[in-house]
Amino acid sequence: MLKKCFATMLGFAAICTAADAQDTFGVRLELSVPVMCKLTYRPAVSTDGGGRVELGELREYCNAPQGYQVILNYTPGALKGAVLLAGEERIVLDGSGQAVLATMHGPRNRSRTLAAIPSGLGFDADRLDFQIVAR
Repeated sequence: MLKKCFATMLGFAAICTAADAQDTFGVRLELSVPVMCKLTYRPAVSTDGGGRVELGELREYCNAPQGYQVILNYTPGALKGAVLLAGEERIVLDGSGQAVLATMHGPRNRSRTLAAIPSGLGFDADRLDFQIVAR
């Protein structure tokens, strides 16, 4: 008895024939998907008149199975007491120069609005640097 097998994936094909029904055939196909994390910022700076500064949109993509963190780096000593709003997250900056904006437990693809409420000292930093790090 003649037995035929066919497997295909991404252009890879394996064809086999077996002489009788007792012969066995198996194909083991392993794929590795690289971990990729990407963070993009779309600026749209405006004020609402109540002290809140709209900064734009933060887009996060990370396929790391263990999740990721979004980290904000800024000038140490600056922004003490300022509040950063990222979607539903509310982070009070302590002036250390770094803050964890989010810790996600699994892969995500999401967008969040970004805004800030300056402290009594005002907005005393000329830039904010966001990074995404796989865990």
